[in-house]
Formats: sequence, C-alpha cells, structure tokens
Amino acid sequence: MAELVDAQDLKSCEGNLVRVRFPPLAPLSKSFCSHPSGRGFYETPFLDSTHPSGFYPLSAVADGWNFPSETWGISFGNSKQFTGLRFNWLDEDVKQVNGWNVTLFAPPNKERGFEWEFNGFNIGGLWGPAGKRLNGLNIGPFAGPFGEELNGINIGLFGPVGTQINGITLSGVWTNADEFNGITLTGGFIGFKNHLRGLAISVLYVAGSSEESSIDGVALAGVGVGAKRLRGIAGVFAGTYFNEVKGMTFGGINHSDSVTGVQIGGFNKNDSASGV
Repeated sequence: MAELVDAQDLKSCEGNLVRVRFPPLAPLSKSFCSHPSGRGFYETPFLDSTHPSGFYPLSAVADGWNFPSETWGISFGNSKQFTGLRFNWLDEDVKQVNGWNVTLFAPPNKERGFEWEFNGFNIGGLWGPAGKRLNGLNIGPFAGPFGEELNGINIGLFGPVGTQINGITLSGVWTNADEFNGITLTGGFIGFKNHLRGLAISVLYVAGSSEESSIDGVALAGVGVGAKRLRGIAGVFAGTYFNEVKGMTFGGINHSDSVTGVQIGGFNKNDSASGV
C-alpha cells in the first residue's frame, strides 16, 4: 500500500494550536435618561459620536427617530426643533419646525402649544396644526389650523382659528379670529373680534363681536353682515347692521345709525345719512 510522503503525524499538530480572537463589532451605545415629563425612563440607542461622518447615521432619541441628524433630515416622532420632513402623532413642547410637518393631533392650548413655531408646509389630522406662529401653507383637514398668528395660506374645515390671520383663508364651515388681513372665504360663518381688512365672502354671515369691530374693505354674505363700523362695501341678500357706515351697503334690510356714502336696500333705517 502506497504511503503519502508529506503526510503529517496527527499527534504532531496537537501542541501547536493558536487561538485567534477577532475583536467584537462596535456596539450601539445606549443611554438611559429620565423623561423630561417625569413619565419614567426611555432608552436612546445611537452610534458612537466619534463616527467619521460627523453625525449619527440613525439616531433614536426620546423625541423621535431622526435621520441623518437629530436636527435635520427626516423625523418620525415629537422632534422639538427640526428642519426637514417631520411626521408626528402628538405635538408637545415643540420649539421650532422648518420644512414639511405632518401632525395628526396638536392640542390648541395656550399653555401647551402656543409657544411653538412652524415654518413651511404644515398639515394636521384630527386636530391641528397648532402653534404660536404658523407660517406658510397651513392645512387642517378637520379642525384647525390654530395659532396666535397664521401667515400665508390657511385652510380648514372647522377653522382656521387664530388671534391674527394674515393672507388667504379658506374655510369649509367656520373661521374665527381677532383680526383678519387679506382674503377670507368660507362656506358658513366668518367671525371676528376687532378688525377685518380686505375681502371677506361667506355663504351665511360675516360678523364682528366687539365694540371695536370694524370692516375695512369688502364683505359679502348670503344672510347678514354686521359690525360696529364699515369703511368700504358690504353686500348681502338679507340684511346689514352697522353703527357707522362710510362707504356702501346694499341688502334686503340695511340698519345703520350713521351713513356717509351709499345705502341701497328694500328697507333702510338710519338715524343720520349723508349721501345716497
């Protein structure tokens, strides 16, 4: 029987074994922090901050999952200060969001929500968007948008509602503000406290609610237009009511304490008139 010339004795290899240990992969570091709201603890895994790219490839913080950075990119969750594309279920204690923001529920509460600022495209779900200032295109598919100051194009079914609304406002049923500046259109009711400046058109009513309420511009409605003062044009199928008119009113019934200008209607009542 032929023998292998280079065959080694198996026993000669037993004492020369060397174990090779590969270094472990760099693990994800984890920090355990108390939640600011006091609701317990949360876990925040993220890659080591010494990563050569200079930012976390994927950071999961208590406020949300953000990529590629904690402050810009794409965010899923309640990121409080972020620029980019942001999706969230419930806004809380937000500082500023710039870009494209989608929030399903944002409580319009002055203590919780009216210090927030959103700039860009802001869309709500069941309630919202809401903030102290909303600048850009603000859409509340159901209720909203809400804010102390809404600037840009503001669209809502029940809303928009704000302290001051500037720009173009489109409402399905009802919109209300202390002050409107711009173009306001609704299928139901426009309510304001102090000033309405620009063009307001409503299927039902345009009405001011305070002793300081005034319309400076054009207000048209199907049922009624009313405020303390009018400087401009008010037209309605049913009736108008003003304490002071400087301009033109026309409707089925016009009631004004003082008129300077033109008043056209089926029945006009005023205490003093100067004009037509």
